[in-house]
Amino acid sequence: MRKRSLTLFLITVLLINILQMMFSGQVSAKPHEGEGKYKDGNPDTIDLSVLFMFDTTPDFNPNSAWEGTFTRASELLYNATDGQVQLGEIALYNNCPFMMDKADILVHPGAGRASAHPAGLGNPGWHTFLYNDTNSQNISSDRGHVTVVHELGHYVFELYDEYRDIAGNEFQDAKGNPIACVLGSSDASLMDAGGSYNNQRTEFALYSTELTACSNTEHVQKTKQIMQTPQGIIDWPWIKYTVQKKYGANLSMPKVRNTTMPPGHTVPNFKYYDCSVRAVVTLDRSGSMTGAKLATAKQGAQNFIDLASGNNSSTAAPVVDNVGIASYSDNPSIDYPISPMTGTNKSAAKAAINALGAGGSTNIGGGLQTALDMILGEGDPVSNEVIVLLSDGLHNTGTEPAAVLPAIQNRNVTVYTIGVGGDVDASLLSNIASTTGGSYAFAADAQQLQSHFEKIYQQVRKNGEIVELKSTPTTPLVVAAGQSASSVVELDSYTERGGEATFFLSWDTGDLDLTLIRPDQTTVNDTDADVAMHVKGTNSELYRMKDPAAGSWAVTVTSASGAEHYNLQVHSSAYSGVFVSPSADKGTYHLGERILAHTLVSAPPTGKNWGATDNVANVEVTAVVSLDNVEQATFTLYDDGSELHGDAAANDGIYSNYFEPGSVGNYTFDVVAVNQSGFIPTGEPITMATGSIREQIPQECANCVQQPVAPFTRRNEFTVVVVPSALPDLIVQDIIATESGIEVIIKNIGPGPVLPEQDFWVDVYIDPTTPPTGVNDVWEFMGGTGLVWGITALPVLQGGTVMEPGETISLFFDSPHYWSSLSNFPAVIPAGTAIYAQVDSANANTDYGGVLEVHESVGGVYNNIFGPVIAQKVGATNTQSINLYLPLIASSTQFSAVNNEETSVRSSGVEIALPSRP
Repeated sequence: MRKRSLTLFLITVLLINILQMMFSGQVSAKPHEGEGKYKDGNPDTIDLSVLFMFDTTPDFNPNSAWEGTFTRASELLYNATDGQVQLGEIALYNNCPFMMDKADILVHPGAGRASAHPAGLGNPGWHTFLYNDTNSQNISSDRGHVTVVHELGHYVFELYDEYRDIAGNEFQDAKGNPIACVLGSSDASLMDAGGSYNNQRTEFALYSTELTACSNTEHVQKTKQIMQTPQGIIDWPWIKYTVQKKYGANLSMPKVRNTTMPPGHTVPNFKYYDCSVRAVVTLDRSGSMTGAKLATAKQGAQNFIDLASGNNSSTAAPVVDNVGIASYSDNPSIDYPISPMTGTNKSAAKAAINALGAGGSTNIGGGLQTALDMILGEGDPVSNEVIVLLSDGLHNTGTEPAAVLPAIQNRNVTVYTIGVGGDVDASLLSNIASTTGGSYAFAADAQQLQSHFEKIYQQVRKNGEIVELKSTPTTPLVVAAGQSASSVVELDSYTERGGEATFFLSWDTGDLDLTLIRPDQTTVNDTDADVAMHVKGTNSELYRMKDPAAGSWAVTVTSASGAEHYNLQVHSSAYSGVFVSPSADKGTYHLGERILAHTLVSAPPTGKNWGATDNVANVEVTAVVSLDNVEQATFTLYDDGSELHGDAAANDGIYSNYFEPGSVGNYTFDVVAVNQSGFIPTGEPITMATGSIREQIPQECANCVQQPVAPFTRRNEFTVVVVPSALPDLIVQDIIATESGIEVIIKNIGPGPVLPEQDFWVDVYIDPTTPPTGVNDVWEFMGGTGLVWGITALPVLQGGTVMEPGETISLFFDSPHYWSSLSNFPAVIPAGTAIYAQVDSANANTDYGGVLEVHESVGGVYNNIFGPVIAQKVGATNTQSINLYLPLIASSTQFSAVNNEETSVRSSGVEIALPSRP
């Protein structure tokens, strides 16, 4: 019997490339994630949030054309997926910078070339860009609904283009050959671009013959480049795999191309939302908060109230911050109702905070539910609804936090969490934040605590932080008694044009004073006309400056008492349009996993306002990583498209890299983006086509050429939690078997992930002579015929894990994991055939397979085998092997076996190998 000690080169590089595009983020929610959702159903629906980057008042109903565009796009998507997917709720926001991170689609004014990022849905600020004058039209020359579905092909299904090659040649390659998947067909691939061969575009590529036609497209060439084989992959197998893996839904791959509109489509639900901030600050007042913790928490919450605005001094429409106060110990309470932060309301809210006292247990779930009830009680949602939750301990009474999260997610409320001290349940707070699209912050001391409240307010308002000077154990910022310490802060042209800058100083004890000197050398007095706000607190002081001049601002900190440690933060108004949005792919990691850090950088072109904001390439992005506030390392994030850095595409304004934590704790990534020569890339030329002749958009359109971006510096941070490693537990959840095909669903039901070194095999046994009973009973030993999948560690999937706790993977003929070279599958499986499946089925060097699981560690019952399942009669042959593209990997002659040992290959520096088989 041959061994399955096989080099994983071909399948490894295929999977790396596929998952660069598909899973540069994680299956679960991520910090700052967008509001868009893929919902499993009948049919599946895609909810999207749309932000109009220009003022459509007074009636904020942009025009019926956009509702028509999205309705027709939904019909086209429904048709192309054979009635399996359509658009659901379309949330529309008007001229609202607060929605920048959450919006799925940004609509710019004027004409331009649309674009979208593969793997965008659910990732922080990864947008689809459309243009009002071009893409809202549904006429023969401007088929806006087709453009929308094409971009959703990138954004939701993570497909690449099929109208250009990997070198960027559009419609014809360098030799004059047409670039398209289906030539001369009116129902050609939606990932083509409306050129002379495929003006209508109603379907996704399906047939094996289309793989040949697609061979010179970007989509196939990217795969071929990494595989180093003639093989490629077309749309439908990729879509099926993406939807199951990323969204947990299961689509059926069509057997034939069907362009007839199926029945059952429903019109999307359009909702229009006000641009406003609605926040509830929710404080832990349990007994462990007694003393300095609660006093500092009160000061931080009062800082949040001080910063809250009754209007906005920028040139954009005034926006009122509506804030309420809640608290919790054994029982939660509403301490101040949600109210506009104008006039006496600020004083009343601060008085309510000041009146809180500590005592009792910690009911985090109750605190969340009370804050949510306050928001729900306000009626219709607004653009930015948030809960700021502080805790210093473990949830130990009342409502479980997990029971409240579904309702929070359903309302699209963002939760920002702050953990205080070493006893905090950091993993719980981090997961609450990441699940709801917020961020988690860890405060080791009082000064950091009130500083975090200030940062969260700026994040809620989407104000970009220019600089933070902070005191740490390794680099303390100290001002001596009776002395001063000075710094220079550079405000850029975007801050000046945006209309605001906030200077915020916080300190431990004593009394400090903040002095500002403008670039023209005049000193700021709190009565000056350009001072929008000046507040001096017990341990903080802030200035909010209107229309601050670009240039060097001198900042002086003076001690009127003893030597004191301090922090200084300076923020630019959100309306400047410069955004730096960093995140990880999840909130909690097990030790042994790599943390995949992303940062999206966006800004308007030089001289433009925030409404022209787009992704910026060629920016220097670095991160300082601290463990429990002690600096550990500095590393660079890259926008180079390399799988080594987990970066999905080069020059797209999204910068990525991996960090390998060495111990458990709170890891904070302080990300700084410095732009000196950045630019905004061009969009896609897919919006205009007349008859059979391609008409290019005029070059004077908004984004037809690269646009330079003025210099700026911005920073932001996020925190994740690393916990001790735990073991996984793999099972076969189900086998779906008919005469024409088999699908196997595997699941990790254990508390820990399958780590990178734990690749494993899955075997299917078709009518075996002897059913499998344990590890190394591979299908060849048991008689009959069988199928094999190799589940590998993928560096761009969840930081390099193979399977997360609770994750399922659907395995089918066309899935990237399928090993045709090791399988023997008949064209027809007779009805009544008994079928078994085993997960983690083989490893010649162990008695537990490639993964040590929970039940194997404790000597429990072996649970990796499922069956028998009896194949069902469907009255059809295996048309997939006749009409569709199969297999996805090369033949067995392109693999090697070496001396009954595990064989691995280093592909671009990434080593991945499956275990040896007997």
